[in-house]
Amino acid sequence: MNLMRVLLLLVLITACNANAQNIDSLMTVARTTKNDSAAIKILNSVAYYSIFNDTKKAYSTLQEAKRRAIKAKLNYNYIELTNTEGVYYDVTGKRDSAKYFFSKALSLSKKEGLVELETRTTNNLGMLNWNMGDFNEALKYFFKALKLNEKLPEKTRVPESTMLGNIGLIYQEMGQHDKALEFHKKAFDYRKANNRILELPGCINNIAICYGRLGKTATAIEKYKEGIALAKQYKNYTEYYKLLENYSGILIEQKQFKIAIAYLLEALNRPAEIPFPEKSKLSVYSELANAYNNLGQSATALKYAKLGLPIIEANPDLKNYSGDLYLGLTHAYYMLGDEDRGQEYIIKFAGVTKDRFSSENASEMADLEVKFETEKKERLLAQ
Repeated sequence: MNLMRVLLLLVLITACNANAQNIDSLMTVARTTKNDSAAIKILNSVAYYSIFNDTKKAYSTLQEAKRRAIKAKLNYNYIELTNTEGVYYDVTGKRDSAKYFFSKALSLSKKEGLVELETRTTNNLGMLNWNMGDFNEALKYFFKALKLNEKLPEKTRVPESTMLGNIGLIYQEMGQHDKALEFHKKAFDYRKANNRILELPGCINNIAICYGRLGKTATAIEKYKEGIALAKQYKNYTEYYKLLENYSGILIEQKQFKIAIAYLLEALNRPAEIPFPEKSKLSVYSELANAYNNLGQSATALKYAKLGLPIIEANPDLKNYSGDLYLGLTHAYYMLGDEDRGQEYIIKFAGVTKDRFSSENASEMADLEVKFETEKKERLLAQ
């Protein structure tokens, strides 16, 4: 295959990302071309797509690509693959391994002076810390990634929407939904303007969550429906199930418990190849318990709530997300007449810090944002 065709395929991958229809043809191209760098880029793109749709394929493709990069002594490609392997372990819930590969990619990218890869890895370390519940540390990494990105030529910059969306997620976690919505809208505008259509469902999901938290239920429902339709259209099943989970929360608030349960069970029984992070499982079990409790089916509520307990025990970093599950257990036990167990879980519920956003870290986050904006203005004035 000639080099021009390989390069054209790479441009298409960059613009559209891999999708289910062209995976096989991309793999054929990667395995037949003699251009090692182009082949590895294709394999990396396929692996990244597969992380969210077929984890077994993602892992095997990553290992194939790494072997080729090592054999061809292509440092850039190897570091890029190391970063992608960190994403694989983060998505599949293996946080220690994710930290190892992200840290390795960051160290190697600094050593080689590869600012683009340093930016991407820094952003991913922010995601890892967010998933572990360390919001302040996550925000530091995201703003640092934005700062690094400013140093790059425009053509090689990491999409700004990545960091903007992640900063929105942190504000969202901390209950600052107005602030979160501001950043999510910026991320959405960037993605839409740059035709990054596969990323739109996730962005819409975050926007819908914020509208829901701000009490704008009708707008939130409209956004959830829009996101679900787009996710199905573009076969982005990871975001599709996330949207179902979050939309179910709104439906429960609207007392549409049976419809919510149907969506939650669909999310729970997703195909095995679609990633199902422990945090999402915990959320689904909690919401199912809530819905069944409201229907007066407390025995069923208890069944699902109990399934969440091993997740909390195995993942101490998810403690901040355990409150809803404890509340569901409290409700179920009291309804079933077991007041002692109900009291046990109401105490645990009270022990979970509901307000994770203290005035101290509020000030710290505000300082980070001001610092970034000030440095950005100073760079513009210096030009």
